[in-house]
Amino acid sequence: KILGEVGSGRLYRRVRVMELTEARAEAAEETLLRNSLWDALRLLLGTEICPPECMLPGYLADVLLLQLPLSFPERQALFAVVDPQERARRVLECYSTIRQLPPNCDPHRN
Repeated sequence: KILGEVGSGRLYRRVRVMELTEARAEAAEETLLRNSLWDALRLLLGTEICPPECMLPGYLADVLLLQLPLSFPERQALFAVVDPQERARRVLECYSTIRQLPPNCDPHRN
């Protein structure tokens, strides 16, 4: 989050920022979301991947979101959800919807 621009006579901009930290969910919910996101990524990528325990659901939701065949506005709307647990739930919902489409169906074709 940019807090403000710091004036300087240099040719580049200098800003003061505040790091946004991801709010943590209850341990049980965080584990459930993390496991669901990992399962979705494994199925989507078709490979066995081993999740580090330190990966938070918000990060995994963002990785999964980048793999889904969504339009730019749909993807942007999901990235705009600030609450990481809510973003993870919505990404998993999109994933399950896309996964239920018939195999030869292109979700972007009108």
